[in-house]
Amino acid sequence: MHFDLASNPDTVRIPTSALVFREKGMQVAILGKDSRVELRSVKLGRNLGTDVEVVSGLMPQDWVIESPPDSLSTGDRVRVVDNAPAGEDGRLAAKEAPKATP
Repeated sequence: MHFDLASNPDTVRIPTSALVFREKGMQVAILGKDSRVELRSVKLGRNLGTDVEVVSGLMPQDWVIESPPDSLSTGDRVRVVDNAPAGEDGRLAAKEAPKATP
């Protein structure tokens, strides 16, 4: 059975893999100023399986980091990579690899 439920235009829909479970509750890592991570607390709405609605804490223009590692913290520097399938309006970021030493 399938139901088409209307979506609230004020909600943001993100992949469930972008959610971070921390001491401060449910958070999402976003790309902030100077390619630095900002962990932001969010309030969730409906669970849509592989996606979830965020009813507060995110704006549509925020760049969400998908599948962030547990080690990711506020202030970490990341680099943006484009792994979204063609035609999808996805915004992804990945943690910058450590510099190699001789």
